[in-house]
Amino acid sequence: MLAQALGLPEERIDKRLNKLEIGETIKTSELLDLIEKGVFVNDFYYMYNSHSGRYNSVVLAKAIQLVDSHLFSFNEILKARLAFNIYEMNVSSNDKRNFELILRTIKFCDCRISVLKLERCLHHYRLNNSRILHLCEYFDLLLICYRDNNNIELSSKKIIDLADPKSIDQQMMDELNTNYLRDERNWFLQENFSKQKIIENSVWPAKIAHQYQTNIASMRKAQLQRQLSASISSLKQSRAGSACSSRSHLLSSSLRQSRPISYCSFTSVTPMITRSSTCCSAQSNRTVISENETKPNETILDDAKTDETKSNEIQLDETKANETKLNETSNRLQQLQSESAFLTIKYALYREDYMNELLPDGYSKPIIISKPIERQLKKSKSLVHWSRRATTHNTLV
Repeated sequence: MLAQALGLPEERIDKRLNKLEIGETIKTSELLDLIEKGVFVNDFYYMYNSHSGRYNSVVLAKAIQLVDSHLFSFNEILKARLAFNIYEMNVSSNDKRNFELILRTIKFCDCRISVLKLERCLHHYRLNNSRILHLCEYFDLLLICYRDNNNIELSSKKIIDLADPKSIDQQMMDELNTNYLRDERNWFLQENFSKQKIIENSVWPAKIAHQYQTNIASMRKAQLQRQLSASISSLKQSRAGSACSSRSHLLSSSLRQSRPISYCSFTSVTPMITRSSTCCSAQSNRTVISENETKPNETILDDAKTDETKSNEIQLDETKANETKLNETSNRLQQLQSESAFLTIKYALYREDYMNELLPDGYSKPIIISKPIERQLKKSKSLVHWSRRATTHNTLV
């Protein structure tokens, strides 16, 4: 039955088995071993299909495996062989025409397949003008197809959109394409979650996933750049809790803060002391002029002592204020340096994560530079240029 379905001569097979002293029954494993050893190569050489004995023996082994595993029946193998003969007789150098011919032969075998799925399979076979489809490969194509099996009940219950201007065949083909893309996308995601190596990766889901990852990475990069620019501007404008724009503004603000302390105390203390002393000396007793004239040196010494003590107090106040300002500025500088170091490290880590997401296999460079780059100072040239003639003359003299 199988030889008749494939168009192979049964008499030659029987003669070869009788020569090998094999009885009426034989196991499939033993028969496959004989075919693999090349026992039937000379018997199947240049049959009606003008193929070699090796080709026909490989087709016979494939058909035995399909029948033994209950994937095909004898009638289905006969239909497949007739459809493949039609393909062989009408094959041409036009790829589009050959593709449509394969679709028609598959439909002749009561099977349906998505166009995208068939394109991918034929791309793996790498057909060209010098190589056409093999019958074993045609069997593999039929295995991945949807079989109708002439189920009239299922086809009668199926809903068809009559308002759609497309034909019924085109509607079924679109449905097969959508199902194929959905299955491939789910399979792609399952392979990613299980973290296993993809054996046969599809083109469309991988492309969509890569585009989605690049978009997310670019959005994160833009957000990080905005945050970094905002932090840099805030660090530049911050100075001990008060904002400033330039170095001159800093100097002017420090002078404005120091003026009331230095001048107001000096001007407010010394004139009041002289006026009080003169008023007291004028209003107390004008008659006691002789006593004041006898002791002028004592009053002058007292005034000098009071002036010295007050000037010392003013200097102490100024030194204390300067020390507090220096402490505040040093603390603020340390705080700003720590914040800037933290922000640079944070930005470097974010950038490293972004590069790892964008290039998971090809990125291994560290971003943080451990050692600072040393700049070489330029040597100052001498302003006086001595000519060569003058130097030689001096040396000779």
